[in-house]
Amino acid sequence: MKEQLLARDLALFSIALGLAELLAPRKVAELIGLRSGEHEILIRLLGVREITNGLGIMQGSPKLFLWSRVAGDMIDLGLLTAAMSDERNDREKLQVAFMSVAAVTVCDVLGSVMHSREHTEPGWRIRDPGSYEGGMSQESPEARRANTDQAMSQFQSGHVDRGEDNSGPGATPQSFVATTP
Repeated sequence: MKEQLLARDLALFSIALGLAELLAPRKVAELIGLRSGEHEILIRLLGVREITNGLGIMQGSPKLFLWSRVAGDMIDLGLLTAAMSDERNDREKLQVAFMSVAAVTVCDVLGSVMHSREHTEPGWRIRDPGSYEGGMSQESPEARRANTDQAMSQFQSGHVDRGEDNSGPGATPQSFVATTP
């Protein structure tokens, strides 16, 4: 399901970002436009937060940790805004970092909302899980190939001559006659 894929991707992103912040805080500071050396401890703490959120999402009940990511994004946006007021920092890099965090925030909010919805809401889940085939055909490959070959031969030119009015509710593909150019 899409919400699980989004949560997994956000978790992997969170872990990767957290490792970068934890292991290379000076490089991260340089990359986002902060003067290096002054914010190492803060960046490492933010890395621990990211890793914690990523592992929390991966453990199976991601809703709380996805919302925690949204809260962390708000903190990050606030810190980046504060850093822009210091003239010693590279404002252009900080603006790019701000826009990047804002874009990720949109994904985090989307994932959080998707995981927070009630599964009983209409249209949210498959109404009859027993009839769901997971999008996969239950036919054998040979039967699928035979059906495809038959359909291709019937509709070879892409034009269908319906001859008599065989297009009613009881019409079947066998009642159509393909025209050849």
